[in-house]
Amino acid sequence: MTIHYAKILNELGQCEVGIGSNFKFYESIGMTQLDVEQSDIDNNWYLKELCPHKSKEDKEREKHERILKLSVTKSDFFDATIKAFGLDDTDLLPIVSNIIAQVEVPEVMKKIAINNFKNAKDFYRNHEIFNVLAGKPIVINEQLTITITSEQFDKYFDKASQHDADAYKELLPEVENNNEL
Repeated sequence: MTIHYAKILNELGQCEVGIGSNFKFYESIGMTQLDVEQSDIDNNWYLKELCPHKSKEDKEREKHERILKLSVTKSDFFDATIKAFGLDDTDLLPIVSNIIAQVEVPEVMKKIAINNFKNAKDFYRNHEIFNVLAGKPIVINEQLTITITSEQFDKYFDKASQHDADAYKELLPEVENNNEL
């Protein structure tokens, strides 16, 4: 319940709201105490029961679109892979090259992906290389295979872009033991 001095502006329940403590002024201009809420669609104030809100699906879509625009420095990304798996860019290059070689895309796209891996200044979440790697078994060594999901990459980029020192933990996957069949 959010009670503010407010005045109803239209049949949609949109309101003019007085924020602050000048109650006598608000009353002098015809405002009364009403239960109001600010819309996450247009940021306008409405009577609570008439306030339009984004759907859960819209909120999730906006969150996903925001995450896809995130980037981290190449150095920060490789710091994370070192912390998570003990692997740096030199260790990862043959692993990533092997996975990319198995993907059915034009050869030029494979070369671009490897070029970006080697030479990019920053890594962007929406770069195709993360879509290619997501959900694929990545053989670290004879005893260890990992799989990093798209959701894990999303969480990593979200936290890393906020300079969270523990963002690398989002890359830690379910571990599959290669010795077990």
